[in-house]
Amino acid sequence: MQYKNNKKISIALHDVRVSSGNSGIQMISKLITTIDSPLTIHLICDIQIIKNNKLILFLIEQIKENKIEVVYHGVTHKCKNSIGKFTSFYHNYEAEFLENSLIVSSNTKYAFQNLKMILNQNLGICPPCWISTKENFKMLKSLNPLYVEKMIFIFNQKNKNISPVISLGSSKDKDLFLLKILGNITYLFTFIYPFQKVRLVFHLCDLKNQKSMSYFIKKINYLKSKNFKPVLLKDLLD
Repeated sequence: MQYKNNKKISIALHDVRVSSGNSGIQMISKLITTIDSPLTIHLICDIQIIKNNKLILFLIEQIKENKIEVVYHGVTHKCKNSIGKFTSFYHNYEAEFLENSLIVSSNTKYAFQNLKMILNQNLGICPPCWISTKENFKMLKSLNPLYVEKMIFIFNQKNKNISPVISLGSSKDKDLFLLKILGNITYLFTFIYPFQKVRLVFHLCDLKNQKSMSYFIKKINYLKSKNFKPVLLKDLLD
């Protein structure tokens, strides 16, 4: 299909762990085949990253073929239960960068730099749940990544790019009902300038839910039919 405008969609899979090995490879390969589009992998560095790790070797090959982009997505994807209580209905204590601590900062700096070195390229960063404290946001920016993601914007060193997110990320029917309403509202905005650079995000739990998969595939196919070009996340940036 030929795309003659600036409408773009980036499709991502969040929460893939370095430790997932062969199961991670199979999961990613199946999703790429299903969506027939480039895929951005948000990688949790939950174990020491070494070059002969099966998943890392697979990602390196896919990066060379421009089929995949890797985004740094934290070390634990968790925060303490004493943090962010007023917003816990949203993040469910999955927001690693709501915790200001030397441990979070040092782990992040080490894991991010190591992942960059192994993959031999600079990377974007996405805080789990797209949220962080001001201090941690500054820390992430200080690492000079390609960009840092938030829910509405993507920040690179020069610009703040508007790019809304369509995401579900729950296995609970009650949550999914509300999340689909929010997703549909965001979806409608994607047809209005300047909201024509959209991020569509799968989580691991979505891959196991046929209704969630159907929801996403219908959105992807319709956006493609309306000349939204599937790209890697870095290609959304101005």
